[in-house]
Amino acid sequence: MIRYVLYVVLLYILLPVNASIDLIAMLIFFIAFREDESAALLFAFFAGLLIDLYYPILFGINMLTYVILVQAVLYLKKYFTESPFIIWAVFTIFYVTRIIVIYVFVSPYLHIPLYVLTIAFSLPVFMVLNRTVYGIWIKT
Repeated sequence: MIRYVLYVVLLYILLPVNASIDLIAMLIFFIAFREDESAALLFAFFAGLLIDLYYPILFGINMLTYVILVQAVLYLKKYFTESPFIIWAVFTIFYVTRIIVIYVFVSPYLHIPLYVLTIAFSLPVFMVLNRTVYGIWIKT
């Protein structure tokens, strides 16, 4: 139960700085990869709603995008082993898909440095969250 409180607190803390590096996408991916299906989908919906309310561009696009992407991660995570390369590759696909959806429906331009920075820091953030929540750096 305390993990879920930590996730909500992190969501509120990260919401204002999400424009400089997309830490919320990393948090949502971590929860989708680590938690059970209902908690991950509920958190993805809630996080997407808060992002849509905080950055009002096209209401509902973040909710829909995150719920669909988390559902895909939940379906595919059964078929992957948990290694650093696999986690990084799946997050990259997750994030690039989100970028494409947002670019097609909302944004007229791409923020390439932001996207590269987010993908570059995804594995260290995943490992720090893993260490904070579960007490291990990565499963081996």
